[in-house]
Amino acid sequence: MNKSLTLVSLLCLLVSLTNCKDDDSLNKIKLSNSFDISDAVALAIVDQPDNARLDGGKGGNLFKVTVDGEYVELQLLDEDGNIIDDEEFISELFRESEHDGIHLEQIIDIHPDYLLLLGDFIPISWVYHNDGELEVESAHKLLLNKTSGKLYDLSASSFPYFHSGDNDNPYDFIKRDQQSRVYYGTHSSHGYWRMDVSDPDAIVEESYLPDYQIQDYRTVEVDADGNLYYLSYSDNLQSYQLKARKESGGIATSNVIGQMWTDGDLNVYMRIQNHDPLLNVSINKLSIMNGEIVLDEIWYSEDSDEISVLLNNEGYYNDSPLVVNGENNSLFIGENSYSYSYLNNQIEVLDLSITGILIQKTKSFAYFYDESNGNNTISRLDLVDLSVTEILLPYSDYDIYRWFVTTNDEIRFQGLRYSDITEVNAIINSNGDLVIEEESGGTITVFVPLN
Repeated sequence: MNKSLTLVSLLCLLVSLTNCKDDDSLNKIKLSNSFDISDAVALAIVDQPDNARLDGGKGGNLFKVTVDGEYVELQLLDEDGNIIDDEEFISELFRESEHDGIHLEQIIDIHPDYLLLLGDFIPISWVYHNDGELEVESAHKLLLNKTSGKLYDLSASSFPYFHSGDNDNPYDFIKRDQQSRVYYGTHSSHGYWRMDVSDPDAIVEESYLPDYQIQDYRTVEVDADGNLYYLSYSDNLQSYQLKARKESGGIATSNVIGQMWTDGDLNVYMRIQNHDPLLNVSINKLSIMNGEIVLDEIWYSEDSDEISVLLNNEGYYNDSPLVVNGENNSLFIGENSYSYSYLNNQIEVLDLSITGILIQKTKSFAYFYDESNGNNTISRLDLVDLSVTEILLPYSDYDIYRWFVTTNDEIRFQGLRYSDITEVNAIINSNGDLVIEEESGGTITVFVPLN
């Protein structure tokens, strides 16, 4: 028996740099209570003016949007799945909070099955002691299962907290593969972590890269299998180089640099610039084979042609063009715009009159907004025919407080209607029609569809 144990231990040691993992290295995410998301099609954060209730505090701001378009404040479920609606108990539950209800700052769509909830004080468990005192455990970071409403406490995880109003775009820091795993990092440590959400009863987090490997998260891409590619500065080479944290374990390196992106199937590509007299440029598909980074050249420019010069003027770090994926192509939008087709491996220079920043990408469109010179139009780029439609925000009829574009191609705004001095929540749908959703003083600051 001792001999068998020794062999097993030796085997695990030999493969420890690949697949063997000590359970102690995994952070097991704790399952908490649940939200009632029955008949919900979306979640919304609705900030309301001093909405006094219960003991005089402010109510929650997290609402579910039902199939009928009604906004219903989201309610907690107890361990038996019953809605907690006793006002006295709710008041006691939130006694250490400034609010008498769930109060969120951000909802971030990180996975087809999960949302990240970031808030001030979210009760996740509670117990009465013998003396009748209610002890409440709260969290600021939670995962929400979009189907079951189950909540998972991320307090002990390394998942970043993104404050609303920060300059950081959360989606620059969060990646995922096709194996139900989510990847993320933070500015403060430059490490990277991976969370496996494939089993809702056993969600686990693990460190995927140690601190200070990554200098800038804009240079990180993850392929479908979970190989993480990034540019990292080498003191030995006195320059950047391409590295890959392999899904099988270990790190591979290659002395090339360039702009990386992924297509819709999570294949990773790199545009490599050759600063030689011919200004040749290549596009390469990256993969891991036999433990090494393999660059499969799928496009190469002609000597000194227009496209070669254009691509060599693009950066790969701070000034790289924005990449927007269509169904069978990737669009590169910048001072000079072009598209790369995966069907015929061809590059086409585009004449796109788009300025401003990308504010939303959906399955069919990409939306841009330029706030310079008091511009009140949103540019909608069709990802199939590459046509651009200018959508005018109705500032002449409304004092618009806030607007945003949802993932289901709706432009939502709140504002004061001049004609009758009424505050409204309104929608400009995908056909350009204006629909008044409700007349309310509440301001919808976040709207996230559940499917």
